[in-house]
Amino acid sequence: MKAKKKHVLGLLIKLCELVIVTIVLSSLIILGGFDVPSDWVYLASAAVSFLILYMFYWERGTYYFVSFVAGGVPGRVFLKFDERVSLDVIENTISGLYSGERVLVTGYKTVSRYEYELNIKS
Repeated sequence: MKAKKKHVLGLLIKLCELVIVTIVLSSLIILGGFDVPSDWVYLASAAVSFLILYMFYWERGTYYFVSFVAGGVPGRVFLKFDERVSLDVIENTISGLYSGERVLVTGYKTVSRYEYELNIKS
C-alpha cells in the first residue's frame, strides 16, 4: 500500500474512532443523569473525545534527513528519534549502522512525519 493511501486510511480510522468515543461519552453523560442541556452534551463529549484521541495519537518524535560520508562514500538516510538530538548522536547512530566506521555528517534537516513515511520502506 502506498504511503499516501496509508495516510488517508489512517486519517479515516482516526475520524471513526473520534465518532465512536464521542457517541460513548455522550451516552454516558445522558445515561448518567447529569443535568446538562442536550445541546451541550454532544459538544462537550466531542471536545473531550478529541482531546483523549489527540493525546493517545500524539506522535512524539523528531525526524531527520541526513547526508553523510562514510569511508569516502556519500550517503543519505532518514532517521527518527524520540526527541531532538545533537549532531554527535546522529553521527554515532549512523556509525552503528556502518559497523562502527567513522561517519562525517555533511548536512541534516528536520522533516515532517509525513515526509519521513513517504521515504522509508514499508
